[in-house]
Amino acid sequence: MTIVPLINNIKKLIKYTHVLNEENTKLFCVLPLFQYLGYDVFSPDEVAYEYGACLRQDKSERCDLVVLDNKKSVYMLVEIKSLGKDLSYHTGQIKQYFVAESSAKYAILTNGDEYWFYEEAQKMSIKEAEPVRKIKISNLEKEDLRYLNAFTRNVILPVFDIQDTDNLVVEKIHTKQLVSKEFAEKNNLTDAIQLYFDTISVDGLLGKDVNDVFYDYVNF
Repeated sequence: MTIVPLINNIKKLIKYTHVLNEENTKLFCVLPLFQYLGYDVFSPDEVAYEYGACLRQDKSERCDLVVLDNKKSVYMLVEIKSLGKDLSYHTGQIKQYFVAESSAKYAILTNGDEYWFYEEAQKMSIKEAEPVRKIKISNLEKEDLRYLNAFTRNVILPVFDIQDTDNLVVEKIHTKQLVSKEFAEKNNLTDAIQLYFDTISVDGLLGKDVNDVFYDYVNF
């Protein structure tokens, strides 16, 4: 399975933005991407839809999709807009959800083609924060693929444990605060990231090359 069919499908759908609402964008664009990244989008153990993520007690404002961690806490928030919508008008909404969910490590605002990413380190100044990265699936670059690699389920929610939990740096990586290169460099986590990838186990193959790990998801 590669990401090429999804890229081609989105390029076709762009011609029909006038008839695609948020629900269709979720079904035809967003969910297929998360499936390519290894998530079971139909499992209540992994994802939840229309999740009440706001500071109001009635939880009347709902995030379109959330990814749950192994403890069933919110790990990633995804707010979806219709294909072709200008995301700059909706950043306040995803930022509000991000602040409301203390367990969330990442937040994504998307229109099915463009994906704007926010990371936990930005929460303290989220009002003024710009996305850590902006990715456009219909015009994917090599560096964008690298970034997406870190969001595959095998990496972001692994089923194994790193043994050296006494090492605080490795523990940070184990909790997956690593997605962007910028975040890693800022927090001096480069060596620990290499250690993490050197010890990653996928399908029982210890030490498998990272490029091979992601081959099924993002290979062209």
